[in-house]
Amino acid sequence: MAGSAPILVTAFEPFGPIRGHIPGLRGNRSEGVLEQLRTEYHGSANLAFEVLPVSGSGCDLLEARLSQGPAGVLLMGEALLAGLRLELRARDPKSQIGPIPLPGAQWRTSPFAESIAEEMKSRGVSTATGIGTYYCNRAYWLAQEWAERMGNRPTVFFHMGLLASLQWQCGVIQEALARMVRSTPAS
Repeated sequence: MAGSAPILVTAFEPFGPIRGHIPGLRGNRSEGVLEQLRTEYHGSANLAFEVLPVSGSGCDLLEARLSQGPAGVLLMGEALLAGLRLELRARDPKSQIGPIPLPGAQWRTSPFAESIAEEMKSRGVSTATGIGTYYCNRAYWLAQEWAERMGNRPTVFFHMGLLASLQWQCGVIQEALARMVRSTPAS
């Protein structure tokens, strides 16, 4: 890695009332990818891993980890119908009532996500112009606010789907991490 601070890699715990109770829906695909990466990069000082609760406390935990000054942030969540989706932007969580977005919401786009979008599309990854309104959006918004304050450190969010190969998803995420490492200035 170019700098001395690690890149923070996050995933979410299982969520919703049926998770953990129906075979095949016992985990969160993003957590599965994170665990594969943790095994692959065991002992690496270049990456820090965190599994976030799907709640406000998960966002508090993310903010605490961001305050430690990672070199960049790669966030992952689960989307049941996606194969693998790169999220380009997040909506201001203050511009919604519950899960309902209000008109005129402010959006933040990740320059790093935009910079890798074409490469990711060539690998079969879809892209989205809006992440939704749940905790994934809130986490991405927080990460992008932090990135701007820190001089545009790289941030990106991927949604993992249950319909795609875990190994393929891990390979794509490893490629995105390699791009993030190359774009991170030395400390």
